[in-house]
Amino acid sequence: MRTNLAIISPKAGDIWYFGDIHYIKWATNNEDDEVLNIEIQMDGAAHPIVDNVPMNACKYVWRVDVPAWDGYIIKLSSPSSPSVFSGSFEIREYPKNPFSKLLTKIFNLFKY
Repeated sequence: MRTNLAIISPKAGDIWYFGDIHYIKWATNNEDDEVLNIEIQMDGAAHPIVDNVPMNACKYVWRVDVPAWDGYIIKLSSPSSPSVFSGSFEIREYPKNPFSKLLTKIFNLFKY
């Protein structure tokens, strides 16, 4: 059976912040012990996030560790299915004002 794979998060237009923890989420019909690789791409350059994640876990916890930029794409790849890509999203740095950072974190708690 061919494995179907689709990225749920991040979505196109999402804004994530450097240093925060986010779930990279996907859906699959795979029930086997297959694994996938996760990478982030920027202008065609790839930065591996993690290799050999169990495909049926359907999520990976990631501390955002790449520079601020608008136009990142997450790529999931596995031997049993074609690679899939997220929509383009942005990573920002927190504003220098600590109060703004706190408000942004509170807002993000209610976003998911």
